[in-house]
Amino acid sequence: MLLRLNIHNIALIESMELEFGGGLNVLSGETGAGKSIIVDALGLVRGDKTQRMLVGLYGDSARVEGVFDVGANAAALAAMSEYGLDDSEGLLILSREIGKSGPSICRANAQTVTLAALRRLGDALVDIHGQHEHQSLFDPRTQMPMLDRFGGRETLEAVRAVAKTFRRYTELEDRLREKFGDESEREKRMDFLRFQTEEIAAARPRPGEEEELSALRKRMQNAQRITDTLTEAYDLLYGDTDGRAATAAVDRALSGFEQIRALDPEYDRLAEKLRSAYYALEEIALDVRDLRAAFSYDPQLLEETQTRLDRIARLKRKYGPTVKDVLAFYESAMKELEELENSAELIARLESERAGLAETLFTQCTALHRARAAAAGRLAEQVRAQLKDLGLDKARFEIALSSPPASPGEARGRIGMGGFDKIEFLISPNVGQDLMPLARIVSGGEASRIMLALKTIVAELDDVGTLVFDEIDTGLSGRIAHIVAQKLGMIAKDRQVLCITHLPQIAAMADAHFLIEKSDDSKKTFVSVSRLDPEGEIGEIARLSGAGRDKTAVKAHARQMKSEADAFKRGRG
Repeated sequence: MLLRLNIHNIALIESMELEFGGGLNVLSGETGAGKSIIVDALGLVRGDKTQRMLVGLYGDSARVEGVFDVGANAAALAAMSEYGLDDSEGLLILSREIGKSGPSICRANAQTVTLAALRRLGDALVDIHGQHEHQSLFDPRTQMPMLDRFGGRETLEAVRAVAKTFRRYTELEDRLREKFGDESEREKRMDFLRFQTEEIAAARPRPGEEEELSALRKRMQNAQRITDTLTEAYDLLYGDTDGRAATAAVDRALSGFEQIRALDPEYDRLAEKLRSAYYALEEIALDVRDLRAAFSYDPQLLEETQTRLDRIARLKRKYGPTVKDVLAFYESAMKELEELENSAELIARLESERAGLAETLFTQCTALHRARAAAAGRLAEQVRAQLKDLGLDKARFEIALSSPPASPGEARGRIGMGGFDKIEFLISPNVGQDLMPLARIVSGGEASRIMLALKTIVAELDDVGTLVFDEIDTGLSGRIAHIVAQKLGMIAKDRQVLCITHLPQIAAMADAHFLIEKSDDSKKTFVSVSRLDPEGEIGEIARLSGAGRDKTAVKAHARQMKSEADAFKRGRG
């Protein structure tokens, strides 16, 4: 769950630190006090789209940091492991810094990460539901994943099986279309491959050849300098006829030490060193002589070497940056050419495999459709029960799945990664109204209740530890508001809930209550937050009730609401 949220220079907030606990955390305040700024800030740290207008008055950048307990969140721990983030303390610290220009900076446990990584981590931790969130929740594209999660293991395994088979099926389709689609194009491709492979085969490049040739060319280009150096070195070491060669000089020194070596052990030691030096110089001189005798300058060899290097360079420009890449291209081209030359047999084999996969895919999609149909019936029944609790007892709710095709041929063109089903959540809020898509609901109160009904059911399926509800109580009051408060209380039994509200019934259900206030000093406007003590909670519940002039009676009613909410929470089990 979310343990702490630090906000710096977001909108009217200069600096704020909020500490949250488990259960239902309620945030309330006057309209326009800045409650939704906190949700926007949490959205930033979760990886939502950057809103540069949120950068406040206290600098050119804004920063948000969220500290999460992830010890029991399998999805978050898996993502952390993938990104190499330490989870030894069971904490994940996400931060986001945005400026008035330039990209945002995202970090996880002090490690810089991409926005996509931040979004993946955030999605595993926090689910935000705003008063307009039903615009996405009611989108058919989000309804199918919701139904599949509700369907449980059977449905999800069927989804994975369809996706795996569909990937292989589309690979075969692509291969048949791209390589074997048109006979004339196939002939052109074979001619081109033959030209390429014959060009490489004729050149016969081999690994390491280019380096050897480059070294040989370098020696040929420096032939005169090499010859002069070897000749001079041999003369200096051994070949000087005037006795000035190094070996001759050492030999004379050694003869002198031979005369006195018996007079002192140190002279004897130096005599042996001189003897070793003589033999070493003599060996070096002979090696230099052999190198000089073996080396010769051949203009034709230099020309042939350059021609060969030019040929290898042309191959590299056409088929790869290195000779190894050229040879790899050759192997690949030969394999493709062989496939094309034997295409009739291969096409028949691939088409047979494709036909088999089409049958398998149709069978798997049909099984997935049945699993979804069964799950849709159960989900619709549970939603209807939730709507009845929420005062929509006359509402009809149905989940419409498209009719399945009767054969693989009929299914062709309808099947995708998720099967061949189309889905639509339909509602008739009132007696006499036709069933219609959720997106066509115009009542904010009805939309909020339907969304809460869905989230009450689906929340049990997710690993997400923190649910955020931003003023989803729009259009609710009286008994329905009381029921909504109880629904939130039930959700908060097993996970952390943050709720921005104007309803006293929800405020009374809070396990922790935060008051958001806006003030100014005649120059700037400030937003502050404070956690209310028990007496402060009663005062805020009374303010939200907003009825009557008798403050004593209103407070007494607020205490009664709080007492009843506490009794409900004790009875949740």
